Amino acid sequence: MKRTMSIVIISAVLFILTSCGPTKSLEDHPVNGSDSAAELHISEIPKDNIDYETLGIQKQEYPAEFSMGENLKTAITQLALSYDHFDQTVVHSESWKEIFIARFIQNSRASFDYLDRIAEEDNGKIRVDQLNYIQYSLTGTEVDFSSQAGEPINRNDAASSFNYGWISAYSYEETEDGVIVTADFETGYDGTDSTQKRKITVELIQNPYSCFDGYSVVAISEGT
Repeated sequence: MKRTMSIVIISAVLFILTSCGPTKSLEDHPVNGSDSAAELHISEIPKDNIDYETLGIQKQEYPAEFSMGENLKTAITQLALSYDHFDQTVVHSESWKEIFIARFIQNSRASFDYLDRIAEEDNGKIRVDQLNYIQYSLTGTEVDFSSQAGEPINRNDAASSFNYGWISAYSYEETEDGVIVTADFETGYDGTDSTQKRKITVELIQNPYSCFDGYSVVAISEGT
């Protein structure tokens, strides 16, 4: 049975600003996908292909009712800032790896628990297997960063984008495979006090080993 719940978020956006390394400007890369997530095959990595024990990952325990945690909010926020429409066509595009690293690894404005932990353990260095795992956590789709990052990526070599955003309210509907979230998403830009608000619809699937609170983002589109 599906349940719908409306939740108003009183707190504004959580942005974790890192003080390590110089702050630079990061160009945004809006890309529009063409196919709906339902029409695309999601290639999940078998559990045996990821050494969760070495990566320090515990299986997620889900609460009785859905609640959007801060790690998942970060994932949705960064994707919504980068794309008007996000789906699996984006993940398979030539620009995805570069945008993923810029938005989720070397972004001085945003972070999440797993990234904070591994960066602290190894002086900011993020290995290829860790990149693969984080990206899989985010999208539920296998992407190999071996050719993109022969050496570890330095988290401390961070940049800052010109835009920032937050989810100010959301409602959700549980489905057989995950959750459909409808959210009010607000965007601001450096150098101006004005903000823009739009509705977004987010399709989530459960991914018990995802570092984004046990969910992967399948698609984001303009809401109604």
